[in-house]
Amino acid sequence: MILVNRFEGEYAVCEENGSIINVDVRLFGENVCEGDAVVMSTRGVYETDEGLTNALKDKARTLSERLFEE
Repeated sequence: MILVNRFEGEYAVCEENGSIINVDVRLFGENVCEGDAVVMSTRGVYETDEGLTNALKDKARTLSERLFEE
């Protein structure tokens, strides 16, 4: 799994298996956003894995809510 951390110029700074990698932004589909989990599509570009991205965001939201509970 590759997670998009941020975009910096011509590169996307991503995390893959605990390592930080820079990936050319031309390898990403047009709808990929920071925070997305991406997978290589049959078109040869990284596309958002909607299910995994939503699951990761839900987990982060739950952890954040628990952190700030009274």
